[in-house]
This record gives sequence, C-alpha cells and structure tokens, in this order.
Amino acid sequence: APIQLLLTGTAPTYTPSQMTFRLEASTSIDNLNQRIELFNFQTSAYEEIDLRLATTTDSVTNAVVTSNASRFVNQSNRSVMGRVSYKGAGPLSTNTWRANIDQACWIINP
Repeated sequence: APIQLLLTGTAPTYTPSQMTFRLEASTSIDNLNQRIELFNFQTSAYEEIDLRLATTTDSVTNAVVTSNASRFVNQSNRSVMGRVSYKGAGPLSTNTWRANIDQACWIINP
C-alpha cells in the first residue's frame, strides 16, 4: 500500500523569491517512487515538484521552486503544505516495506 506524509508549516513571508523543500529519506526496498508535492493555493490542488526513485540508503532531495513561489503560500496566514508519498514503481520484492524520513523541511528565501 502507498505511504503519504502530510506536512504543514508557516512561511516567513507572503512573497518568497525561492522555496526549497528538503527531504532526507530512504526506503527499505528498491523500486519505489518518491513524490514531493506542494499545495498550490491559487489552484487549490497539490502540485508535483519532484518525482524520483527512492533509495535504500539515506539521500537528500532539494526540490527548488524559483518561479512564482508565492503560489505555495496561503496569502491569508502564510501557511504552507507539503505531501511526500511513496508507491511502487513496478513489481515489488515484498508487500511489506517502509519509508524512513529523517528530515522534511522548507527553506524559504524572502
């Protein structure tokens, strides 16, 4: 079954020049997709900003948004929302697996 992690935070500004979502994670098996999405408050939907195969050793992903980053900031209260998910990219070696997330955070430049 897929795994989803929902995250919320507060941006220091309504109009960031750049936003990076940093994820340090690993999975217990190969052949899993790791997807990072941020909530776009202009469209009221999650927007995929990174998709890659997960690794079985700790790896860091920095998903950077440089164009119109303010679309990911709620303009009434500066909240930000992210979603990290894992799902099989094809046949899996087992039905029992896990994702290990060491760090998930935003780096927001004014």
